Amino acid sequence: MQASSFIYYFLLVSLCIDLSQNETSAALRRQRRRMRHRGLRKSSYAGRRFLRQPRTKLPAPAAPSIPLINIDDGVVGVFDSLIGLGGHESSYSVLPGKKGQCTANGMIMFDKAVWSPEPCITCLCSKGEVICDTTMCHPLKCPQTIIPAGECCPVCSDTDRTEIN
Repeated sequence: MQASSFIYYFLLVSLCIDLSQNETSAALRRQRRRMRHRGLRKSSYAGRRFLRQPRTKLPAPAAPSIPLINIDDGVVGVFDSLIGLGGHESSYSVLPGKKGQCTANGMIMFDKAVWSPEPCITCLCSKGEVICDTTMCHPLKCPQTIIPAGECCPVCSDTDRTEIN
């Protein structure tokens, strides 16, 4: 007899707990419904307020190709070490709580994003760490070289070829 009364008591307590949770969730649902209706009534104002907020577009995640050169039939990356780039390093940081993301000059860079903050410098966001390298140029065997606009490495000057002809 004691076991059955204990079971009935346990079932009664469980039922009371379940009903009180249902009442609480029903009250929350009603409150959410009221808030939703208030939002619908003020939607024209809310829409105008939303339009006034400045929108910032993040650039499409693009991974430009890393420049490569061929030396002795082998492909070699044209990255130098980070030595000498201490000034650029300070403007980059890892976002707290965002694994693999970095910030660079106020922009969010995702993992494996590649960008060029300055000509001849290429940076990479790798697992939350920003790695910047300068472009290395292979030596040329011509007497006169020029650096074309928008390029980092010199090329042999065409004037040498025209003088020879």
